[in-house]
Amino acid sequence: MIRVVLDTNAVLDLLLWHNPELDCVARAVADGRARLLCDDACLRELRTVLRYPKFGLDDAQAAALHADYCAQLEMHALPDAPDSTLPRCRDREDQKFFDLAVRAGADLLVSRDRAVLRLGRHRLCPPGLRVLAPPAIQDLFAAPPPA
Repeated sequence: MIRVVLDTNAVLDLLLWHNPELDCVARAVADGRARLLCDDACLRELRTVLRYPKFGLDDAQAAALHADYCAQLEMHALPDAPDSTLPRCRDREDQKFFDLAVRAGADLLVSRDRAVLRLGRHRLCPPGLRVLAPPAIQDLFAAPPPA
């Protein structure tokens, strides 16, 4: 099973814009080949972003998208303190996604943010964690599930 963390923009790609680049994730979650990981900090950001007027969602629509996402998640507790051994993201607001991916043992962190993607190339990034933009994730989900 592929353990996946989506940053907020990737969640919007998946649930709001139905970006075909994330269809492979939706299919893998639906058929049990992938699990979406999250924590309270990442969910708070999503709830805030869904209320931005530029998305044109009313309160009920935003709540429905949030609930749809929550129904698919494996939740992880927030740490008491940040892990000072991890590489730091230039954008402090995006650090939480990398921290969650490491803490939860994710195989994949999906983001389009250059600062987040840079963390995936950092020498201190755990070797089992891939940090990739949506166009680069297709092959990870192309393999059939093990028999």
